[in-house]
Amino acid sequence: MSVNVWFLVFKLKLLVIKGLDEGILSMKVGGLRRLYIPGPLAFPKGLTSAPGRPRVAPSSPVMFDVNLLYIPGLDDE
Repeated sequence: MSVNVWFLVFKLKLLVIKGLDEGILSMKVGGLRRLYIPGPLAFPKGLTSAPGRPRVAPSSPVMFDVNLLYIPGLDDE
């Protein structure tokens, strides 16, 4: 199993992985969640290998541990 840690800033609905959008939309700031994305919502066509990234077979499920730290434009109360 490969483990990578990334800090990402992105706009929802623009991600390559549709299932990741769905899992993040219902989170609150400070929330922790393990997202299991089934193959059809993850990489239905697969991914070719690239530097630092292995090849992903078509319809491979993926799992992400997500910590939602900040939402730009959301006032802290």
